[in-house]
Amino acid sequence: PCKGDTDSLPRPSAHLKPATRPILAGVALRTGARARRARLGADPEEPPPDADPRAGEDSTVDPSDPKSIDKAGKDAEREVVELPDRMDDVADDGRRDALKYNDIFFPGWQPEPYLVISSSIGVLATMIWLILFFRCFYFSDRPESLDWWLKKAKELGVDDAAESPDLVIVFRNPGVESTDAGEEMPQDQLKKLLVSDVQTDEFTRTRELAQAKTTEKGDARTALLQDVRELLPKLGFNVRTFCTVDNAEVIVAVTLDSEDVVDYYFMRDHRYCQLQQALTDKLGIVQDPAQNASAPGWLRYNHGVVEQLKPHVVGVNEVPDVFRVYRGSRKEGSVSRGVDRTRIVFAELASHFDLETAKDTGLVSSFYPVHNRRCLSQLRGIWASAAAIWDFSFRQPIHLLKAYYGSRVAFFFAWAGFYCKALLALLIPAIICIALMLASQYFEYRRVFLIEVLQLGFGVVVIVWAAGIRNLFLQDTQYFVEYWHLWAPQRLPRPQYEGSLRRSHIDGSQMERRANSVVLSLTGYFSTLVTIVFCLLVMAAIYGWMTVFHGQMNIVASIVLALQIKIFEIIYRPIAMWLTKLENHKYQVDFINALIWKTFAFQFINYYYAFFLPDDSAEVH
Repeated sequence: PCKGDTDSLPRPSAHLKPATRPILAGVALRTGARARRARLGADPEEPPPDADPRAGEDSTVDPSDPKSIDKAGKDAEREVVELPDRMDDVADDGRRDALKYNDIFFPGWQPEPYLVISSSIGVLATMIWLILFFRCFYFSDRPESLDWWLKKAKELGVDDAAESPDLVIVFRNPGVESTDAGEEMPQDQLKKLLVSDVQTDEFTRTRELAQAKTTEKGDARTALLQDVRELLPKLGFNVRTFCTVDNAEVIVAVTLDSEDVVDYYFMRDHRYCQLQQALTDKLGIVQDPAQNASAPGWLRYNHGVVEQLKPHVVGVNEVPDVFRVYRGSRKEGSVSRGVDRTRIVFAELASHFDLETAKDTGLVSSFYPVHNRRCLSQLRGIWASAAAIWDFSFRQPIHLLKAYYGSRVAFFFAWAGFYCKALLALLIPAIICIALMLASQYFEYRRVFLIEVLQLGFGVVVIVWAAGIRNLFLQDTQYFVEYWHLWAPQRLPRPQYEGSLRRSHIDGSQMERRANSVVLSLTGYFSTLVTIVFCLLVMAAIYGWMTVFHGQMNIVASIVLALQIKIFEIIYRPIAMWLTKLENHKYQVDFINALIWKTFAFQFINYYYAFFLPDDSAEVH
């Protein structure tokens, strides 16, 4: 309460009836005690530390003693008379403390109620627009809507392209003389090429050359080509071998086109497949198709599931009746996607020989997964065509991208699309703010006030918008992780992993390749140290740039900084790859994550450290 409020309080009469004095005495004593504790900064509702917990505050009044009652009444009258002044003291102390804290934490700032009220009204209006945008005009990429995309592809006349191989390995033609055919092949590289140290009936020609004293590269290349060509059909893959037009190279096209072989690898690796949507309906599971979070579950792939459901569910006779079928890369459909078949082929080859080592030594010219012309034609027609410009829903076929390119690429496009669509929500508020700032030059009287309102209001809007879209994308991320069953990713082993054969920790009857844990720790520390040294080197170079140009971003300073950033990036990129290979990661996902963290840490310092240095251009000027 302020002073104006206390002045209106009724003043007690000098003459009170004796019967009312005990009641007024208790009220006054309690009120006075609270006021004193509030003035001293304590909680008014808590009793004083020296108070007797067994006695109340009016326990000093003896009802049988008239003098005690009269004395208490007079004390009560005095307390009530002094109460407004004490309340004024409390209010003055509060205002004095508020000004003190304002000088400490916000020096030079004075609160302006009109500025806060005007900005709050603008923020409230913008929040209503953001809610309206995300409720009515924003289309999420969560729904698969595969039927919608296929219908759109049919309307656009997407052609039905032919199928393509899953993996291609390119060799130099042994029948054509090459410049390096007579070079001596190091025996240690041939031994490193073979992943397994156990003698088998596979890669017999290459093993014999690895045990010889000397081997020419041309002979090693021919032996490897013959061994690979002999191994692939045993693994269940369809192989086509042909020469290029100039007869300089031999192309080995590997395709996993047999559903029986796919079934074998899926059941051997205990892969999970998504159930058909129609199966959930037949099982009596009610799912609202309009809800994005509603999706069929995942089940371990097994033909036994089909046999068990046959007697109980009508219409379940084959595997496609239970598990989802993908029709992007195969015209007739398959439970496997193109990325699944490519991973199976690569994993099987990597378990026998190291493709990267073969490529580095020149035994293999190249190897790569081949684009499926059917899927590319479909994506080009429904997503990258000129007619898609008029689709203002800006929906993306995220699920098709995931089925073809994998989850890493799909998440990139999901984030980019979501962020761009979220920026559209700020478009109208930004246009209004720019228009008002341009029009403020015609309002000389309140120009500064209008600019401050726009700056404060739009700053609050951007903060709330950023927090909101972060939460929304985290929801999308969790949805995709659950929908794509990514919480249990497959860990593909790297053929480049080096180690000796030791007993497995899981099954002691089996041998597995394991590296020395001490060596792995030391290489990890060394890699971290090198990365830190390079970051410090970049920081020193940027500090030198700041010293020379005094932080002034003129054209010359900008060009020098850009060149410096690019030079350090080019230098560190191969070093980061070398350090990651030196760490000898066993699984591909660990290798990629380690490379990403090194690159991120270095590039953050390289690109943005200049913006954290203080600007001393004003002092120089």
